[in-house]
Amino acid sequence: MMVRLLRHMRCDAVCRESGRAALDYLTGATPDLMVVDVMMPDLNGLDVLAAVRARPATRAVPVIMYSAVTDDATAERAAALGAQAFVVKGRMAFGELRGVVERHVRCPDA
Repeated sequence: MMVRLLRHMRCDAVCRESGRAALDYLTGATPDLMVVDVMMPDLNGLDVLAAVRARPATRAVPVIMYSAVTDDATAERAAALGAQAFVVKGRMAFGELRGVVERHVRCPDA
């Protein structure tokens, strides 16, 4: 859903299937925004977020957590690690998701 939203906004969007793949991608790129799921193969999204914040090149990249996980403890941990937003999948309409993204990155048609 989030990749579709970003592409609809004419943003370049890259999807990685695992936490390790996302971190490997970051060795050669510094994105304008990251959308990270909590539940991913190998490294969970909180581990990815912690690694992103630990790297000087990505420390300031805005991160939106986008997940089916709904517990407050996970959302609080994400905020403590520096996530700009925690969005629960299926709980926001397309326009609301777009608003969350627009608060953190400017796409060509945003």
